[in-house]
Parts: sequence; structure tokens; C-alpha cells
Amino acid sequence: MLPVGLLLVLAAPLPVAAPERPPAPILGGTVVDPGAWPEVVAMTYGPSICTGTLVSDRVVLTAAHCIVSAAGWPKSVRFGDDVGVPGTRAIAVERVGSHPDYCSDLMTCKWDVWDYGYLVLAEPVTDIAPARPLREQDEWDETMAVGGVVTLVGYGLNEAGVTRIKRQVDAPIVRFSPTGFEFRAGGEGIDSCSGDSGGPAFVTLASGEVRLAGVTSRGSDPCGKGGYYGIPAAVLCWLHDETGVDLREPSCGTCDCLDTTPAEPSRCGCRADGPAGSWLALLLLCGTRRRGARVR
Repeated sequence: MLPVGLLLVLAAPLPVAAPERPPAPILGGTVVDPGAWPEVVAMTYGPSICTGTLVSDRVVLTAAHCIVSAAGWPKSVRFGDDVGVPGTRAIAVERVGSHPDYCSDLMTCKWDVWDYGYLVLAEPVTDIAPARPLREQDEWDETMAVGGVVTLVGYGLNEAGVTRIKRQVDAPIVRFSPTGFEFRAGGEGIDSCSGDSGGPAFVTLASGEVRLAGVTSRGSDPCGKGGYYGIPAAVLCWLHDETGVDLREPSCGTCDCLDTTPAEPSRCGCRADGPAGSWLALLLLCGTRRRGARVR
């Protein structure tokens, strides 16, 4: 499968393989304001593109399928609103890694495919504040529920077929995996798509602070019906072991403190006759494809 970041489209609980197709746009979104989301970066190699998020001065979090691909792995990351412009800032990649539990077989994997990868940069980025993963229980409880809103950011194609321009869209959370390690968001034309793989799903707290709540993994074909996102909190111990960067909750010290178990349906605020209910009915008919419990 091409490493092109395929926008996470909400799909059926049992993914069905879909034929290859050209990249599609981040749907229903807009071009970001100049300089917005500077921690969101692009990885280009050949005709392919993926998105990632700077989580420390030298580490970028992205999707495993953006790294373990036939096209090889990105040799540099690019910063800016339009990474197609000549002279765009780029930093070389020193090494990469993908989660050992990553499942690339969408015919077999239903939920929690561990689609996480990282890139270690050859030099530190000192002028951009890294994203902070959502990792505290009170912040999780405040934002991560069906009906909550995430902001998807990526360099995927837009409706006009243009890629490599940073765009964003707000999407509602529709469903969680049984463990809460993945969630689905978007639908009805609001979605991430090809080129957005590995990119972030952000949540904004009541305080106005922003947290990295998801990593774009996969979605329906065609885009527009929503996608799957893995939560960064699920892999913070693995990321620490691999890179030495410690993003875990200091008051906990381990990786089993965040309870991500989804709320009971009666508590989720989801109505069968509302938008979320209609999305779920549609999603059961959708196939899935790549888009370029407790936390362990």
C-alpha cells in the first residue's frame, strides 16, 4: 500500500480491503491561517506524502504505514504552510521506527492496529513548541467522548486535487474501540484523506490549551465517511524506550494510569436519529484503506 497519508475515514467494525486509488482531499476543511499548527510537518518521498507531528525537539510522531512501505521511509521532514514551495525548510531524518504490534492486514484487524511510527531528526528544532499528547485523566474525561470534536490537520489533497498545503477541519468523534485506544471521527463529507496519514487529531481544552489526541491511520474509500485515529497515550512507553523522549504523565511514572475505557452508550450523548447515528449506519457499509482497557 502506498505510504500516501490516507485520511482516516470512519469505517465498518470489520475493515474490508478496497482497490488502490489516487489520493483524495482532506474534505470539508480549509487552508490553515498563516503560521498555524507549526508543529505539524510533512514527509515527502517520490510521489507520496504523509503528515506527522513534532512531539519533542527531535522526534516526530506519525503512522507506521508511512514508514514500512515499498517506497522506503522519509529522508527528511518539511515545515511550513505549503511544502511544495521551493526552499521550504527541511530537516534530515536520522532514523525511524514503527510499533512492533502494527497490523497491516485490514482484512484481519478490526480495531487497535497500532499504526504508530516515529522519526528522529538529525538536529533539534528549537523555534517550534512540540505538541503535548493527551495523557491526563481529567483532560481525557473532558474531551474524549462520542460527540466531542477533534481538529484534523494535514497536507493531504484538497477538493481541487492540490496537495502539500496544510489544511484543517473540525470533526466529531463517532465511536471508540473497546479499549479506547482508537476512535473514529468525521463523516458526511468531513474527513481526512490521502496525504494526511500520520497527521494529528487535536482537542482543545476548556482552558484553551491544545492536546494531541490522535494519529491518523486509515479510512473509507472514497474519503468522506470518517476515519480511524490511534491515541498517542497508548504508545508513550514504547516511544520512550525507542527514542529516550519521555512524554508520560509525571505523576504516574508508568503507562497504565489512563483509563480509556469508553463510556456506556447511555452516557455518550449519541442519538440514533442525530448525525452520529446516521454516520454509524453508513459506516457499516464502508470499506477501509490506509491513509498515506488501559494505556500500556
